[in-house]
Amino acid sequence: MGKVTVALAVSVDGFIAGPNDGRKHPLGEGGEALFEWYFNGDTPSRHYDRFRLSKKSADFFDAGLDASGAVVTGRRTYEIANAWEGDGPVPGLPVFVLTHKAPAEPVKGSVPYTYVTDGIESCIKQAKKAAGSKAVALTGSQSVQQALEAGLLDEVQLSIVPILLGGGVRLLDNISEQTKLETVEVIDAPGVTHITYKVLK
Repeated sequence: MGKVTVALAVSVDGFIAGPNDGRKHPLGEGGEALFEWYFNGDTPSRHYDRFRLSKKSADFFDAGLDASGAVVTGRRTYEIANAWEGDGPVPGLPVFVLTHKAPAEPVKGSVPYTYVTDGIESCIKQAKKAAGSKAVALTGSQSVQQALEAGLLDEVQLSIVPILLGGGVRLLDNISEQTKLETVEVIDAPGVTHITYKVLK
C-alpha cells in the first residue's frame, strides 16, 4: 500500500489558515495569501484548470495529486469547505471523513464520502484500502495531528509562503512527543518554497 502524506500551504509561523476561519471565510483573515502561488505563473495545473502556477510549482503540485488515491479529512475542515460541494478536495478521489458522528444528511456528489467514527487508525486503514498502491492524502490540521500522534504519517510536504499570519489554525499543534524529520527535497519557486520531509519512526 502507499504512503500516508500531507501537502499543505503554510505560513512561516506555522498557520494553514488565518484567524476567524469559517464557512464564509474558509482561509480566515489574511489566509488567502497562502494560495497566491497558485496564480502567480503561466503554467496550468493538469488537475485544476483555473490554477496558473510557476513551472516548478505546477510540477510539484501535480505530481502530488498524481500520487494520491484517497483523501482523509477532519469533520471541521469538511464543514468549513461545505463538503467541497460533493466533489471532494481532490477531483475524482474518495473522501474519508474523521468524525464523532456521521451527518444526518450525507453529502451526495461526484465522489464517494465515507464517515468514519471509530478513530484515525480505522479511517486511514479504510482510506489505504481504497487508495491501493497510491498515497492517502490528509487535509486539515486535526487529521494530520492525530495521524502523526498515532505513528501513521509517513511524509510531510510543506509549501511555505513568506508571510507571518500571526494567528489562526496551526498545522502542527498538540504534538505530545518529539518527532524527527528527514529532508527529502527542497524546491525554491516564485512566492513559495516546497519542502518534502520523511517522518522518521
